[in-house]
Amino acid sequence: MQRQVLALSPDDQAYNYNIALIYDELGKLEDAYSTSKKLYHLMKEADEYDDDHLFLVIRLFAKNNDSLAREAYSKLQEVNPYRASMVMQNKELKKSLGI
Repeated sequence: MQRQVLALSPDDQAYNYNIALIYDELGKLEDAYSTSKKLYHLMKEADEYDDDHLFLVIRLFAKNNDSLAREAYSKLQEVNPYRASMVMQNKELKKSLGI
């Protein structure tokens, strides 16, 4: 089902965000991670960043020890400093980011 949704509009940030959330909730962490990587690429390509999307990307990147988590966190600080401060309240994310 998720793949069918993405087939409709594979470059839609909202679709990729929601699919990554679904995969994460279902415990399909590899699929969630790969979809979040695509989402982050789409955000960078369009130079359009949503704080909810960035928060998910940071969380999934951190779970996978992806070095881009810090880059995404820096972008979140620019987009929504308050939301970035919420990341710092999560000890696990803070540790993963090395901050």
